[in-house]
Amino acid sequence: HWRDIDQLMEVAEAMGISVDYLRHVYRENFGVTIYQALTQLRIDHACDLLRNSQLPLKALPEICGFADVQQFSRRFKQITGKAPGAYRKKSQVTSMKNQPAGA
Repeated sequence: HWRDIDQLMEVAEAMGISVDYLRHVYRENFGVTIYQALTQLRIDHACDLLRNSQLPLKALPEICGFADVQQFSRRFKQITGKAPGAYRKKSQVTSMKNQPAGA
């Protein structure tokens, strides 16, 4: 995503290092690329929104920092194993099962 590159450049510049070196050091220390970590954070945020809000699915890509619905859906399914709508549905069923009787 082009905005990510701008942000990496700002961070690298503030640290006095190149973007390539920042990427290298990050991967060496955390075992994943900056892009992978950022994508995971975005998907975690989407999961939270799917479990705890009634926002329409089409609103989530922009809120979570994805370029479009297709990119969001593809990455979401790669990481969670479920499509966003199926994830929401399963989360709601699980939530209902965990409520005390009479609630």
